[in-house]
Amino acid sequence: MGESLPPRFTEITLAHLLSLPVNTRIPFEPFADKLIQETRLTWTAPNMTYARVSLHGAVQRMVIGILADFGMVEREYQDKPLGKGTTRELVAFRVTPFGKGLLGSLK
Repeated sequence: MGESLPPRFTEITLAHLLSLPVNTRIPFEPFADKLIQETRLTWTAPNMTYARVSLHGAVQRMVIGILADFGMVEREYQDKPLGKGTTRELVAFRVTPFGKGLLGSLK
């Protein structure tokens, strides 16, 4: 990712979110992969080892996290081993009826 989001990132993201059914479990990784591909979101760091993980993190923070803060989606996490402990990993989300209504008003 550079200084700004790719052209039409907002419009493409909104269209994807509006196409999702309400109260249905949406696996996060396939959703993020599709959004990254269709919006042409890229990672331009010198070390590309963690590009996919970084881009998924960006989608999680810029899209799903913000929507969750407003009650538009509900997140589902799973504990994942990390060193001697665990970390929570976003595995799925659901668009709430409230969220679908608000997203629809943005068209």
